[in-house]
Amino acid sequence: MADSFGIQISDGSSLISDYVIKHNDNSLELRDWQVRGKDFFLKYNKAIMEVSTGSGKTYFAIDVIKEVIKKEPNIKVLIVVPKNVILETGWYKELYDAGISLTKIGIYYGKIKEYAQITLTNMQNLNNIPLELFDFICLDEIHNYGTIKLLSIIKSKKFKYILGLSATLERMDGAHWDLMKIFDYRVFKYNAKDALRDGILNPFKFFNIGIILDGRTKE
Repeated sequence: MADSFGIQISDGSSLISDYVIKHNDNSLELRDWQVRGKDFFLKYNKAIMEVSTGSGKTYFAIDVIKEVIKKEPNIKVLIVVPKNVILETGWYKELYDAGISLTKIGIYYGKIKEYAQITLTNMQNLNNIPLELFDFICLDEIHNYGTIKLLSIIKSKKFKYILGLSATLERMDGAHWDLMKIFDYRVFKYNAKDALRDGILNPFKFFNIGIILDGRTKE
């Protein structure tokens, strides 16, 4: 089976993949901010989660998606990322690790054009995808979507569920206000100070170090 890994046995199951799914479903608990953020999102079905890097935005979003699919088994979800590497090494793996079958995950970028219950794409392909297929859209690193073109694409379809993720929502050009308007200005904030206080992030210090570059290296 395409959605199974590990030791195959006669009844068609896979010892390793079955264990991973059950273990992840049963052992991982949401952090306090994730519980509060989930309640916030499900209250309105739309929200931007402005959450510090390393605090678990992706896992949070996957848990929300699973909750929505549990309520609406036929719903189609589109996850949009700014870079292919985030799609390939981040979301795809984390969706599977969270117990979602590979047969339910589609990828639309490059030469691969496949739709599934949960479809992954990059923002460069957003205008090539028929958004009417989806009732739920998740925009990862949403601060990147503040261009006139991307804003018009996002606003062209009224989604039943719309989720935005970012660690740094504010943009120098002020376009974060246009993004927030799409979400009726519903923003859930959890910053690095909160994450440090709660023990989610380890204490850290920033040091600015200047270096001198010659012309060739600078170029």
